[in-house]
Amino acid sequence: MRQPDPDHGGEGSNVTRPAQMVRWRRRTCSEYVPGLLLAGTVAGVVWSCGGSGARHDAFAVDTLANGRVVVSNPDPARSGTADAFRLVEDLRIGAAVGAGTHDPFVFGAIVSLAVDERGNIFVADSQWREIRVFGPEGDFLHSIGGPGEGPGEFSTLGGATFVQATGVLWTLDYRSRKITAFDRDGRFLADHAYGERSLNAETVWRAHADTTGHLYRRDPDSGFDHLLRHATSEHGGLLLSDSLLLPVIDVRLHSSEYEFGMASSPVPMSPELHWAVGPDGGVWLGRSDTFRIHKVALSGDTVRTVELLRAPELLQGRERDSVAAAAGLSSGMLPRHKPVMGIIAVAPNSWLWVAVAEEDHLQAWDLFDDAGRYRGRATSPEPMALTPTPLVAADVVLGVVEDEFGGQSIVRLRVLPTS
Repeated sequence: MRQPDPDHGGEGSNVTRPAQMVRWRRRTCSEYVPGLLLAGTVAGVVWSCGGSGARHDAFAVDTLANGRVVVSNPDPARSGTADAFRLVEDLRIGAAVGAGTHDPFVFGAIVSLAVDERGNIFVADSQWREIRVFGPEGDFLHSIGGPGEGPGEFSTLGGATFVQATGVLWTLDYRSRKITAFDRDGRFLADHAYGERSLNAETVWRAHADTTGHLYRRDPDSGFDHLLRHATSEHGGLLLSDSLLLPVIDVRLHSSEYEFGMASSPVPMSPELHWAVGPDGGVWLGRSDTFRIHKVALSGDTVRTVELLRAPELLQGRERDSVAAAAGLSSGMLPRHKPVMGIIAVAPNSWLWVAVAEEDHLQAWDLFDDAGRYRGRATSPEPMALTPTPLVAADVVLGVVEDEFGGQSIVRLRVLPTS
């Protein structure tokens, strides 16, 4: 087990950047991915290929001496490719608050979304402590779990992830410290220990699955510093098969007083680590303060880096004072720059979706194809909640929106080219 070696440089980083990167060969756009220029034209995007030298208006692919492929994309504000996609709603699931007692279309607190290969939607609701299953057209099918401490019940519900290769739904009960497996119809299969040596827990569980039946989750026993990969089976088996030591980001903390005592949290706008797992099991890592996303193997080797040459904006003036005042801090405690990117997700077609950084919602993504080429921005017609993390597929996005009364609805948006 090794720590990945991508360049995670930036404010507060404790991971050093190699002193010198040796470029082995520069490839042209058409040489690297034959026919991709034509595909870009179909999407309404015109691409420029880079020559030698560092340019901010050119696309370039470099292969380093260690074999890592670095894909550099120009700033879309300069290249004019920012509005290549639109998101159009084609399904909404939800009812007005107070529509009925335990109406399946009234949600309390959605913590995660999952989808199976049939298009069924699994909605994990921590307030009701159950997973509600809806068909592809939004019809309610059945519920999984429910309040309790017995097999297949939840004292708390942190989230759910569906592993399509085995047809098993995996859930977390963080208070009972158990990971539970169900089949797609809600039948209980097995319980497994969430952690054995610590009381660390995630109230919102972000687990991932690849196409070969592996489940990925952060390890509470290591203080969430390790990413664990488990082999799973159709009968609910869960076997640890590998792990990855995640990069550590040093941030400034501040303490706040709550009813239960004092608690520490990062100051606003602090850099954070974003991660996702692709369909092939590659782990994608990125820092919010620099637009470089690294694909890392479980061996710790970085095999690909995708970057967007976008400079972070300064956090200054009234905005800086306002952010500091809202947190009860002096402005000098805040970082110099705003985050340059938000969460990352990998679609089943291996496209990268990188959220535009926002403090309290998510509305736009920057999209990169499976070769790392920037393909444009996709914007939701209304803001989505950061929790649960929106789910992306090849041509749809699934997320949660809230009305002015806090009522939650699930929306499915179809991805269409702007022209």
